[in-house]
Amino acid sequence: MIVGDTNSCPWPYLRRGIPHNWYVDRRANTVGFLSRDEAHILYNTALKFTGKKALEIGCWLGWSACHLALAGVELDVVDPLLAREDIRQSVIDSIQGALNASGVQTSVELIPGYSPQRVEEFATQFNRKWSLIFIDGEHEGDGPLNDAIACEKLAEKDAIILFHDLTSPDVAKGLDYLKQKGWHTVIYQTMQIMGAAWRGNVEPVKHQPDPNISWELPTHLQGYHVSSNSQTTSSQTQNIQSSYTKDFYELIGAGTRSSAIEIIPLLLKLMQPVFPQSVVDVGCGTGGWLAAFQQLGIADCLGIDGDYVDRTLLQIPLDRFHAADLKHPLQINRKFDLAISLEVAEHLPSICAENFVFSLTKLAPVILFSAAIPFQGGVEHVNEQWPQYWVYYFQKQGFTVVDCLRKQVWNNDKVEPWYAQNMLIFVQQEHLSRYPKLANEYQNTDVNQLAIVHPKIYFYSLQSARNSVQNSPSQNIDRVAIPQDKGPLISVVIPCYNQSHFLPQAVNSVINQTYKNWEIIIVNDGSLDTTSTVAKNLIAAHPQHKIKLVEQTNQGLSRARNAGIAAAEGEYILPLDADDILADRAVKELLEICLKSQEPCVAFGSYQMFGTENRIVPSADLYSPENIKQSNTIHPSSLYAKSIFDRVGGYKLEMKEGYEDWEFWVNCHKHGIPFFGTREVVVNYRRYQGSMLENAQSYHHKLVAQIVCYNPEIYELETVKNAEKFLAAIAS
Repeated sequence: MIVGDTNSCPWPYLRRGIPHNWYVDRRANTVGFLSRDEAHILYNTALKFTGKKALEIGCWLGWSACHLALAGVELDVVDPLLAREDIRQSVIDSIQGALNASGVQTSVELIPGYSPQRVEEFATQFNRKWSLIFIDGEHEGDGPLNDAIACEKLAEKDAIILFHDLTSPDVAKGLDYLKQKGWHTVIYQTMQIMGAAWRGNVEPVKHQPDPNISWELPTHLQGYHVSSNSQTTSSQTQNIQSSYTKDFYELIGAGTRSSAIEIIPLLLKLMQPVFPQSVVDVGCGTGGWLAAFQQLGIADCLGIDGDYVDRTLLQIPLDRFHAADLKHPLQINRKFDLAISLEVAEHLPSICAENFVFSLTKLAPVILFSAAIPFQGGVEHVNEQWPQYWVYYFQKQGFTVVDCLRKQVWNNDKVEPWYAQNMLIFVQQEHLSRYPKLANEYQNTDVNQLAIVHPKIYFYSLQSARNSVQNSPSQNIDRVAIPQDKGPLISVVIPCYNQSHFLPQAVNSVINQTYKNWEIIIVNDGSLDTTSTVAKNLIAAHPQHKIKLVEQTNQGLSRARNAGIAAAEGEYILPLDADDILADRAVKELLEICLKSQEPCVAFGSYQMFGTENRIVPSADLYSPENIKQSNTIHPSSLYAKSIFDRVGGYKLEMKEGYEDWEFWVNCHKHGIPFFGTREVVVNYRRYQGSMLENAQSYHHKLVAQIVCYNPEIYELETVKNAEKFLAAIAS
């Protein structure tokens, strides 16, 4: 083992900026081992399981296996490279040498084969479960997620699963999966970032990151807690504590009390003839709402919130307060008649959203819920979403939305505007008949009319935006300065099939861009009209610009886009349909987003419909990783690095009837590629009879089923099964 040169490694996620030694084998000096602090984490974790069974997926030349074996675990190692005699012997020599030198006696089983298939076969054959699992096999594609899915079932009740190379978004999907399944999680700030998921009566080791290094987290890990063995709280916790002070609670206290006094009687009336005997408030703060419930005779109340809440400020008895980290699934072993969670969910990272809703739905059959919408503003808001975002998660748990309280308090000055704007009631579908008034209001609830903005919130956000501009020393402080003709080359790919009459407008919208370093690739997809002639005339009319034409027989939009991108010379790709028109600043706006990102991303914006339908679609407000799986709110004209296209394999040729762009975005999500949006309108989207979108909508159910089946890893198992059944039915 020698110190390697990080510049020799082609892997895109290697953290070359971390000044720690990067260790490699002399025989393969572009593939790294664990760094020293990573080896310490692995060894010290394994010491917790001495004498118990451990599994390693992916051992390379045996460096990590040595540290596991030295801790005295009974080790099983699965790696396809173990089929090579030179690799197998290297691993044996490494482990045997370490064990002989230390005097440790244990068993090690080397198992050639690919995970998770070989892992599952071995576990079945020998009735094996493991207390410690180290996943360090595939680092790209679906491998890490599939390993996590398999290992979650094969882990003991008290178990730790370790991950290495979480700098890769694909590896992180494995940790994300375990977090969604209710495992506790933590990450370690090491050169390549390690992470642990655990459950049962075990705890992960602590690790103090090197204080001399400015550590940063990739975007896909922002929602995770970072381990530290320091006795001081993390900077994130300190920020929370400094925000939620006595002054903060005193500031909001009067409005909270008056709102509760006005709203609770209305809620109780709607629940008749059932009168709740118990209430739980998740994210209760100092307990103002629960105090109001108690004044109305409901004594059985429980408040749940973070440990940072100052107990001296509680308005409920101390034994009625339960401290819990709301970013993790709640462990409350009882049911209540009513649960409330008001203006809390927006404080939690988006990756925690589904688990948070899941926890709420396990507490009570009726839930009073509100969460901040985009633009609302507030202290420590990290996930402001429109109501439909939360409705989706509640519906997954069998809860239906009832929107009737808001209209009763909309103009009530005693109710804070954020409650009046955001408050919804969710009722477990199977219990709805117990509440006749709520059942009646449910019939009058239009889920398409939930995203409304209270005038006070609107004017507040408008004033805040105005003040922000007026007080800012530079309106471009967060922007990346891009020379308009010397920045990265952008390849604008315009497929065209029988749309020669629209093509000049599309091309001219590129020529008119404020950012000038671009090329245009027009792909004539076997058009029967004058597309080829019009394209050649455009090229001749603009000799100073880099415009080229690719001709092919009619093969569909996906193949046309892929052909254009194959001919592209740019670092970034911007698809543009021949019947659409870019806004003048589109390329500049989207490129600034890409250049600010620490990793390759998709940059998208709002779009303006025109023609048979006229409205703006605010994609940045509607988008979320969960929503994109259910509906496509991102326009095809979004900017992404060409490396992303190569990574996901391009546009699916099988999506012949449409939705190929939607499948591409879902595929990007499957690969852990981040999406960043702007509210600026970047493209004008032409709607007319006979457009491809209208044609695609007639095949909607088939196309959605195809998207699910191409990306089953990120959909619920039941959803995948239903999609497969649907496609099988129409095929027969």
